[in-house]
Amino acid sequence: MSLFDDIKNSLKGQSSVPTGTNQSSLVNAAMGMFGHQQGFSGLAQGFESAGLSHIFGSWVGTGPNQAVSAQEVESAVGQERIEEFASRAGIPASVAPQLLATVLPTLVDKLTPDGRTSSLGQFRQAG
Repeated sequence: MSLFDDIKNSLKGQSSVPTGTNQSSLVNAAMGMFGHQQGFSGLAQGFESAGLSHIFGSWVGTGPNQAVSAQEVESAVGQERIEEFASRAGIPASVAPQLLATVLPTLVDKLTPDGRTSSLGQFRQAG
């Protein structure tokens, strides 16, 4: 199963996903912002600054992924990045934190196979 399929599956049944939202646009928006070394490093730093490095670390590690709340995502990512994600994905900014809380654990987990960030360069945004 591909990264995109995994993330799309994580979104199924989420009441926060607006009707008619293209799930591919959510995945592409998240990949465009966080799926490269600079975005990934910034994301990790944001979680560390918010005191949430234990959550982020669970996504990178090989064990189970800890859940993150929309409020924690807002704290770690910041309003500007939330709005950027919403704009890229074509969704209201009001639902973006909850969607990121659903997408980010899977995205980070899949970008760090075997608990390593060395594979980040192999992932590309889908067209």
